[in-house]
Formats: sequence, structure tokens, C-alpha cells
Amino acid sequence: MPLDLFYFISSLPGLRWGEAPKLSHGEFMEKCRNALSVKDLRRIENFPAEKGELESQWIAWERFMRNAIVEERAARLHVNPSLWRRGEKDFRPADRKAVEEAFAKSSPMERETALDNLRWRVLEEMAVSYTFCVEALIIYSLQLQILEHRQSRQEAPGAATCESLVEQGFAQALQVRQSSQN
Repeated sequence: MPLDLFYFISSLPGLRWGEAPKLSHGEFMEKCRNALSVKDLRRIENFPAEKGELESQWIAWERFMRNAIVEERAARLHVNPSLWRRGEKDFRPADRKAVEEAFAKSSPMERETALDNLRWRVLEEMAVSYTFCVEALIIYSLQLQILEHRQSRQEAPGAATCESLVEQGFAQALQVRQSSQN
């Protein structure tokens, strides 16, 4: 383990579920460009295209989770999920239960939060096996992206965007009405 990588990872601000990150993913990638070898940088930038142990673990888990989501949606629509399922059916019973609980939530936002929280917890578990190595940076990158995604889904900005779109729709409808009356 190069001392530079040890120092670089130690210098990154900590990430916590539900808290705003102290740096953006873009800033993180810029720090990586300045501190990492080309090989390590490509591995982070191209994740999960590169084939390593972490990539294999994450792809298998994401496939499991997406299959569980397919099964939940198919059950609601009363259709056969086998057309959309990919790969193995079951992976971790506790995670399958967490997906079921997420789909029991009353709103899409609550479901999305529960699924993001599940991803976060799985990444935390994976992080235990990878300290002070490029895999730790990949996990950090994924967690940072989850936090940014969560932050972009805040209610106030969403409501403002919705209001703006409704106003634009009304303005457009008014223009159409006025032009049809002329």
C-alpha cells in the first residue's frame, strides 16, 4: 500500500447516511485525478466495467436487488416476473426482506429512500474488506453518488420545479387559446 494512497484516503471527509456530503462527486474525482495513478483512476471512472472482486460483488448484489424489485413490481401488476429477472433469484434473505419493506412504503420517495439506504448499508459492509486501497475509493465514490442523489431529491427544490413547470404549461395553454381565437 503506497503511503500516498494511505494519506489520500485519510484526507477525504467522512460520509454519513442522511447528511450532506462535504464535497461533490466532481470535486472527489478531481482530487483523484491529482492523487492517483492512471490505472487506479480508470478503475474508479469505469466502475463497474473493470473486472475485479469488488466489481463482481457489486454487480451480483445489484442484480439481486433489481430482481427483487422486479418481483415486487410484478406482484403489484399481477404479471410473471420471469421475463424481466436476470441471473440468480436470491442472494441475501435479509436484503430481500428490506426490498419488500421498501415497497410497503406509502410514497415513491419513501421507497427510494429505503432502497438507497439498503445500497448504503451493503456498501458499508463491503467497505470492511477494503481499507486504504482503490476499492475503498470506489466504495467512497458510490456512497458519495448516493448522497448527491438523495440531496437532489429534496422537497423544496422539487416543489419549485413542479410549480415552474405548471406555470409554463398554463402559459403555453393560454398562448394556444389566444392563437386559436384569432
